[in-house]
Amino acid sequence: DSTPGNNSYTKTDIDSKNYTGDKDNKSDLTDSNYYYKGIEDDDDFEKVMIRGKAFDFALRKFITKVNNEAPKTSREPVVDIKDLKSGKSTNAKYTQPKQHLA
Repeated sequence: DSTPGNNSYTKTDIDSKNYTGDKDNKSDLTDSNYYYKGIEDDDDFEKVMIRGKAFDFALRKFITKVNNEAPKTSREPVVDIKDLKSGKSTNAKYTQPKQHLA
């Protein structure tokens, strides 16, 4: 966010299939020749259409080092794809430790 706190989409589900980026973009996201502008220059908005297969493109940030040392408890997300594989869901389940680091 170039201007912190100025976008209401950060308070909602930005992974929504209804997200269209900038307010002046077309609402139809199927035009592969149209440039869909993001709400700000750094929101990395890309609409990806993949036919015939479900994908979960979730990106997660997590702490890997504090003062050049790995934390005692890994913060790496654990990914459960059971519901994704069975077709029960189109999203994987991400579990990540949240306890404070000493």
